[in-house]
Amino acid sequence: MERIKLLQYKDRTEFRERSLRGFIAVGTSPDTEYIKGIVPVDESGYIITNEKMETVIPGVLAAGDIRHNSARQAITAAGDGATAAIYAQKYLTESI
Repeated sequence: MERIKLLQYKDRTEFRERSLRGFIAVGTSPDTEYIKGIVPVDESGYIITNEKMETVIPGVLAAGDIRHNSARQAITAAGDGATAAIYAQKYLTESI
């Protein structure tokens, strides 16, 4: 990468910068409108879970960037997903 073109979302101002490296972050708000009122979310809309990625509803788990206290990084989201998968399997196995 040699240059980056940025667009200010609010006023549509364009910036062009010389850059040799970059880190892309997409959005800062969780897309959790569909689940509000079903499971608890914090004041910013992030789903509240325990360390097993479980919500207060048995069998409903949340992982990654929509989870309260997430580091909002791909690597930690992958770890959250793995944790959620383990506990989802455990829940399903014990529920049968």
